[in-house]
Amino acid sequence: MGETVKTFCPRCGSEMDIKARCCLKCGYLNPEHPDNKNMNKFIKKNVESYSVGSGKTIMSKKQDEYVDLTTVGRNTGSKRLCFWVNYLVYLVFVLAVGSYIYLKTGSLMGIISSRLYIYIIAASIWMFVFYSVELVYMKMNKKWWSSLIPIYNGMVLSDAVLKSSLLGLLLYIPVIGQIFFLYILYKLGVAFKKNGFLTMLFPFVMFPVIGFGSSGFEGHNYVDEEKYAREKDYKRSKLFLITVFLFFACAMGMFAYNNFTDIEARHKSVSRVYYVSIAKKMVRDTDRKFKHNRYSCDEDIRASEYVFFFPDVGDQFNIPFSLYNDVVSGYVIVQRDSNDNLTYLVSLTDGQRGIPEVDSKELNVDKVVDFKELDNKYQYGLRCVIK
Repeated sequence: MGETVKTFCPRCGSEMDIKARCCLKCGYLNPEHPDNKNMNKFIKKNVESYSVGSGKTIMSKKQDEYVDLTTVGRNTGSKRLCFWVNYLVYLVFVLAVGSYIYLKTGSLMGIISSRLYIYIIAASIWMFVFYSVELVYMKMNKKWWSSLIPIYNGMVLSDAVLKSSLLGLLLYIPVIGQIFFLYILYKLGVAFKKNGFLTMLFPFVMFPVIGFGSSGFEGHNYVDEEKYAREKDYKRSKLFLITVFLFFACAMGMFAYNNFTDIEARHKSVSRVYYVSIAKKMVRDTDRKFKHNRYSCDEDIRASEYVFFFPDVGDQFNIPFSLYNDVVSGYVIVQRDSNDNLTYLVSLTDGQRGIPEVDSKELNVDKVVDFKELDNKYQYGLRCVIK
């Protein structure tokens, strides 16, 4: 007696004999059973088989055997939730870092000339690989979040590929674990009808190929129990890839701008807005601390002129901005008249360009000039530091 070949019901996901006439759980009639053959002429071809964006069909047939039978995944977790968690984490991280740099520099050119591209490239690669691994786990009918839990993720992977979760503990034995991991990767590639050696040698390439591709695990594509599930999976993957690609392309453009354009030209085009923005931040910080008495001076006296020195503006304001490695230093002079009205004079330079002593109310890009050294005037007032 031949071995019974098991498959899964396309409607309810229950295990059934591939030669069975119908599913014993939901009553789905197997159109490939000889007794059901006559039904095919009454059923439109696109009832059980329809195209999706990738060009694949919900169920395909080749030489009387199913190829990647689409099955309801009962154990994958919500694919929609998996997508939105990864997509929003990636999007929020990039936008948060970009917004932080914008608040610190005050200009779009400040963002372009910052090191933001490093964060975007790292986040894009990181999230692309992580989401690919989660997709692979769901294709194996395993919870997507199980790929994120140390030790447990190895046991789940071993259970899916080798049908034994306990063997996954071998992954954490020195030397043996590395060899065993290569073996699992090989078997994983074969299970997805990919080259096992390529999967073993280049997992960071093959995981995205498998995760975003159309190949099924051991002949099965697991989808959510909803109408047009595969089309929705395809659209979500497409949105994720487009978003990552756009941010990555922007990051590479920023990288090229920061490393291959003329540094002197960049310095002159950016520094005008940059230095005005930093000067305003110096004034705002000084004003806030001065009015709340959060400062200390060389002498504890009431004076008409206070000088607050900033030895390294970028360091003090924690500004992720880099054109030169030169220190940007400056000072703010606070002048108080008899009516306690305050006037702020600000000056800063990086040794090449900057702003000579200017009233804060008159700050604009035209005040940025070639300015190599701070005036000594700031040394004659009451020297103070903000707390």
